[in-house]
Amino acid sequence: MASRNGLGLHLRLPGGADHPTCHLQGWQGLLQADAYAGYNPLYDPGRQPGPVAPALCWSHARRKFFENADIETNVRKGKPAKDIRGVPVQC
Repeated sequence: MASRNGLGLHLRLPGGADHPTCHLQGWQGLLQADAYAGYNPLYDPGRQPGPVAPALCWSHARRKFFENADIETNVRKGKPAKDIRGVPVQC
């Protein structure tokens, strides 16, 4: 359901690890997807007609920032506070 100028959503139940590879066979472009391991073969540099470029999901990345910044909960759970100064930020 992917096209050069379009948006597609394809849901198949039950899902299988081979489904994204089969569904997007022959397609090349930019794909925003979650971290489901079934997508990994799409990013392979040797894939034909070429690898799919990942568009990373900011909601997953942002959640980690909030989890690290939640000092009260981390202390209550016995987790040490994490230093996030080393996290690169690109604008």
